[in-house]
Amino acid sequence: MLDQSFISSNYSYSVNLSILTSIAVAGIVLGNYLSDKIFKNKNVLELISLSYVIIMLQLFFIFTSQSIILIYMFSLVIYIFEGTISPKFTLFIMDYQEYKDLGMSIGLINTFIASVLPIQLSFIMFVVNAQGIMHGLIVIALSSIIYMILSIIMLKRRK
Repeated sequence: MLDQSFISSNYSYSVNLSILTSIAVAGIVLGNYLSDKIFKNKNVLELISLSYVIIMLQLFFIFTSQSIILIYMFSLVIYIFEGTISPKFTLFIMDYQEYKDLGMSIGLINTFIASVLPIQLSFIMFVVNAQGIMHGLIVIALSSIIYMILSIIMLKRRK
């Protein structure tokens, strides 16, 4: 099992957070660039499902290896997928929404995303502080599984 010291790193918390933030920015930019190059033939729901599989792999390696380098690598891949999914998701909305309601729909989705992510992060941090890191990772794993199942259901309904 995972001990409470959790991840072995020579850097402080703030340095690791700064590195992860830099990785996030680089991954999103790279994902935006690759969205019409490598992932041109993939639809948004397939990419979302694949990103959840990558999140589950990341959690598995966090549970087993506790290596900060693996966290950095998987985080880069996840943010590349996020950068790839974002423009495809906007096109997905444009295909299925009437033109007169398009601005309101995209604004509502952006507001939803902007508000839900901090709430989810706050909830996970609450669980980590109240119960420990292992419980926080379990919450992330369970939410990833739920999101992956919902994405697969949506993908099957679309076909």
